[in-house]
Amino acid sequence: MVDETGATGVVELRLGTQPTGNVVVDLSVSDATEASIDVAQLTFTNANWNVPQPVTVTGLDDVLDDGDINLSLVATMNGATADPTYAAMGPENFAITNRDDDADFTLPVPPAFCRDIGMAAVNVLVTNAGVPVGSPIVVSTDQSVVDNADITVQQLNATTFAISISDLLDNVPGTTSISLTVSDAYFAYSGSFNITTLGAVPVITQDGSTLTVNPAGVSYQWYLNGAFLPGGTQQSWTASENQAPTRCWWWMPMAASATRPISSSTLRASHPRNAMASAQDRSPMYCCSPRRKRDYCACWMRAGAWSARHA
Repeated sequence: MVDETGATGVVELRLGTQPTGNVVVDLSVSDATEASIDVAQLTFTNANWNVPQPVTVTGLDDVLDDGDINLSLVATMNGATADPTYAAMGPENFAITNRDDDADFTLPVPPAFCRDIGMAAVNVLVTNAGVPVGSPIVVSTDQSVVDNADITVQQLNATTFAISISDLLDNVPGTTSISLTVSDAYFAYSGSFNITTLGAVPVITQDGSTLTVNPAGVSYQWYLNGAFLPGGTQQSWTASENQAPTRCWWWMPMAASATRPISSSTLRASHPRNAMASAQDRSPMYCCSPRRKRDYCACWMRAGAWSARHA
């Protein structure tokens, strides 16, 4: 028995009877991709015919999860063999097994991001053509970004391991490698993927037509309807009236007689600039800007007693 880590095994060969002349034996392996031998030929004489001669077999590695491979050490009589009885013998095969040390890992697709509240479980699939794997161990290469105590791993079935991260409030933002190691009765198998932590969850606050995101000291990019805003890389962003492409900021008049709370309204405007400004309350209302004359504009207001009309 040998294995793909380079472990060796020794096969000892000798003759069963004393020969009448030298017996020369050629040696090979049936699969040269799985094992190698340290000697290609042995010679037995009248004097040493019953003394075992060692042949060292070394397992060879590959990157395939191909399971344990059975092969043979093959002994073939060389044409120089003088004893006619031995010379007439066919090849002899001696069984060898090269134990596989590979497993296939299916890892989360990079990049993986999380905040200081942690990361929901991601699954790592480990398939092994040999003995089933278990005993998962997960470690982080940078304890300041993600320390080992914040990582949880759970084996869901024979091949699936769920890894989650929590409570990074005391950790610094950055990138670390998360390594999962599993084992069977013979080997340990490892795979790793990177996690980038981005600090606290951003909170956006609104003051009039200005939006501000916290925490500060972090690079941001503002987006509008899935498209990034050119120059919108600061902590705050202020919307202008009828800002392209689809959002505008209007001030709507409060109706003194309104009694029914209104949380949303649809305003038909011949042009967004025709919306009437109010001198009362001036609480903001957000809406999509009509792109063409006579389009409808969906608007969202703070819940309360509001009504709206256009000029």
